[in-house]
Amino acid sequence: MGGSETTSNVLFYKIQKTAANKIMLSATQFTTLYDGHAVEGGVASSVTPSKINNAVATVAAGKEVESIIMRKHLVVAILLTLVTYLLGGLFISLGF
Repeated sequence: MGGSETTSNVLFYKIQKTAANKIMLSATQFTTLYDGHAVEGGVASSVTPSKINNAVATVAAGKEVESIIMRKHLVVAILLTLVTYLLGGLFISLGF
């Protein structure tokens, strides 16, 4: 969910807490899981169309620049998401 990390954290907290309880994660492991979600809320902001549109309008660039930025940010966001969740899974499995 892009747009606001805080909004995403509030919206998904109960869902993630319930899921963590059902798979019997410790409080520390849940915190690791939730921290990963918080990081990804920030990463998702990089591909939020309204933010990219505002930035492009601010520097008076054309719509073609907007689509180029969106494509490049999307690749980076997907890679960061994969790395974050792989590390999160590793940390949880190690008990951090």
